[in-house]
Amino acid sequence: MAALRQSVKFLKEKFYIIPLLGACAFSGSIGIFTMGYTAKNKTDVVFNRWAKKLPEDRVDWTRPTQKLVMTNSEEYAGYKARPADEERLYQLIYASGEYRSRT
Repeated sequence: MAALRQSVKFLKEKFYIIPLLGACAFSGSIGIFTMGYTAKNKTDVVFNRWAKKLPEDRVDWTRPTQKLVMTNSEEYAGYKARPADEERLYQLIYASGEYRSRT
């Protein structure tokens, strides 16, 4: 209670600070509102990370089938297998390693 009395006394003495405090309070409330809105409506915010793990965190690396599915899966990694003729061409170009050593 004493701190409140001192604050009121200070503001009565230096009344020209009141608009500055109002502007700071307004901008702070906008920041807090924006953080709340982002946390509530954005999909990339995870509050309980231990219960809602990402797909790559849920892999049991001791099971080979999960390793194969997770690393070659299109939906998780954005991986797309090349067509067979394109894969053969890629292997011919990069087989010797000379192309990579020149760059």
